[in-house]
Amino acid sequence: PPKLASPLRDGVAASALACPPGPWTRVLDFLAERLPLVARDDWTARMARGDVLDDTGTPLPPDAPYRAQRRLYYWRWLDDEPPVPFEARILHVDEHLLVADKPHFLPVTPKGRYVQQTLLTRLRRETGLADLSPVHRLDRETAGLTLFSVQPDTRDAYQRLFRDRDVEKVYEAIAPWRDDIGARLPFEYESRLEEHPVDFMQMRTINDMEATPNARTRIALIERLGADRARYELRPHSGVKHQ
Repeated sequence: PPKLASPLRDGVAASALACPPGPWTRVLDFLAERLPLVARDDWTARMARGDVLDDTGTPLPPDAPYRAQRRLYYWRWLDDEPPVPFEARILHVDEHLLVADKPHFLPVTPKGRYVQQTLLTRLRRETGLADLSPVHRLDRETAGLTLFSVQPDTRDAYQRLFRDRDVEKVYEAIAPWRDDIGARLPFEYESRLEEHPVDFMQMRTINDMEATPNARTRIALIERLGADRARYELRPHSGVKHQ
């Protein structure tokens, strides 16, 4: 069945969870095993509050029997979420797109330790646009313009522009200055980036002279900032994660 069009709760959209065949007697047993980062008692309290729905939108009580081949819906929230004391600004919104200026240290989407303290949740809460979805991503530590799709029907068309690299990204960075590097500017920096084998969602640079580069960035000088720092322009020509 199609996914349930569930309402936002404090800016957070419901997460969907598929129910495979299995030995669970109750929905509570399944949730406690499948999502163990939430304690069983917390799942019990959430279900008692009506915070877990079946695929018809009906709240499931703690004693609800488990049925396979359906979806469950629940809302993520965290008891102890680190605050991000920086605000985003909406620069443009129309029937198709919303453009926001993301501050440093604010994640774009809920993940890990952050749910409320994310750009997507804050914008959904501010605008009431339940279908708001990011067209691309910026790292948590990066500030800059972030585009969001307003309606699902045109979302893929905008995301395809980024997948096909028809959108040019330009970054600025402040970093140390060295005369030997400055003499080469502007230049193309090439490296090999791969998923870290241990650290989840982390990338690492492969320091192997024979490794084929998969990340390429043009670096140019914007201005010197004293004797030992400078502001640089960065134009990535490849779309490797965390490049």
